[in-house]
Amino acid sequence: MTDDVLLRAERLFSRRRFGEAIRILEPQVYRFRESFDFYHLLGRSCIRTGDIAGAYSYLRRAEQLRPGDAGVLQLMAAIYHRRGERERALETYLEVLEASPGDRWARRGLDQLQHEFRDDAGAGGRRGGGQVAIDRLAPDLLSSSGETVAVLQDYFVEVAPLPPSPAAPPLFPAPRCGLCFPTSATAAFAFF
Repeated sequence: MTDDVLLRAERLFSRRRFGEAIRILEPQVYRFRESFDFYHLLGRSCIRTGDIAGAYSYLRRAEQLRPGDAGVLQLMAAIYHRRGERERALETYLEVLEASPGDRWARRGLDQLQHEFRDDAGAGGRRGGGQVAIDRLAPDLLSSSGETVAVLQDYFVEVAPLPPSPAAPPLFPAPRCGLCFPTSATAAFAFF
């Protein structure tokens, strides 16, 4: 009977009836708590319906059951990317590429990240020509294998630090109320 539920849900998924697949699978979470295929299918279905939070939790469980699975890592990278966590998306796409260097979905994800980073760099005026500083983005990636650095250099123009950010405003700015003023060089304030 347990395989019957998964087969029905897989058929619904292949027919693009993702909501129905979720309705069949979600009540069975306790029964399939140790099934990678169950959580992977449920996470994929949630992504297709736009339920990113649900997909994240189900795919995290699938990742716990089968660490390093390329399919789960691809989906997790897409979730990170969608949530705006570009550094985590980059790390995860690179992890997929280290496991399978010819993975076209991970390369597409990196291409999209590359365009976003170049657009941000060009719009912010920090670097001319859309160059991106990878060591500021993900410094721990540069200490990994030489192959990872080669992939980074293929996708991004420059591996260099960004200039320092502008100074932060003071924690206690000067009062503007007109009711107080500094009384001495010690900057003690007098109130009327």
